[in-house]
This record gives sequence, structure tokens and C-alpha cells, in this order.
Amino acid sequence: MEKIYAVIDTNIVVSALLKMDSYPGSVIVEIFNNRVIPLVNKEIRDEYKEVLNRPKFRFDKNKIKDFLDVFNEYLIDVEVEKSSNNMKDISDIPFYEVYRESSKRFETYLITGNIKHFPKENNIMTPKDFIENVVKIR
Repeated sequence: MEKIYAVIDTNIVVSALLKMDSYPGSVIVEIFNNRVIPLVNKEIRDEYKEVLNRPKFRFDKNKIKDFLDVFNEYLIDVEVEKSSNNMKDISDIPFYEVYRESSKRFETYLITGNIKHFPKENNIMTPKDFIENVVKIR
């Protein structure tokens, strides 16, 4: 089975936990099935934890801890050089940096629900496009 490397935006993780029977949920399932290898750095790990624990989502704190304990075992850390990127949302910069650094070594995708926040590139896509056009054809 071919491994697919991807940077997973936080909004995909949140959407998956809100509704597992969805394209974002399918991305998480593919990670847990060892088909998709999620790439991160410290900022991304920290953002996952911070965002999932926001009161507005009303996620059970123990369930989030359990999820992150398991999810963290699948994450692969990538060292990146900091860039002076002019992104619309500065919280998106770590995701783009990891994507760009990883793309130097192997084919990498960036999966996001906020496609307009990132430069228009073939491997930056929505979870629907990723599942239908990358995962299903491999």
C-alpha cells in the first residue's frame, strides 16, 4: 500500500471530530489506517491541542486527550526554516512551511477547509478532493 504524505489543517481535525461520517472524517480514518502520513511541527501540534480544547466546540476534555494521545503517535515531525510568508492568516504559516519543506523530499499534500487561505497549488486541496482524487485512485 502506497503511503500518502499530507499536512492536515486544524479545521480538518475539528470537522472530523464534529462529524466522523464526512470527508474530513475520512482523512482521519486514512491516517489511523496508516495510509495517510500526517506531517507536523511543534506549532501544528500545539495548535491542534489548543483549538480542540476551545470551549466553543464543547468536546469532552478526556476524549480530546485520548484522541490526541493516539493521533500524536501517527504524526511525523518535520523541521522547517521559518519564512516571511504573507499569508492571510498567520496561523496558516506553519502548515504551509511544513508542506513546502516536505515537498522538497517527497510528494506532499496540504489538506484544508480554507483553500483560499493558501496559494493556489495542485497539492493544496479540500478533504473531498483529497479523498476522491488522491486516496481513492491509489
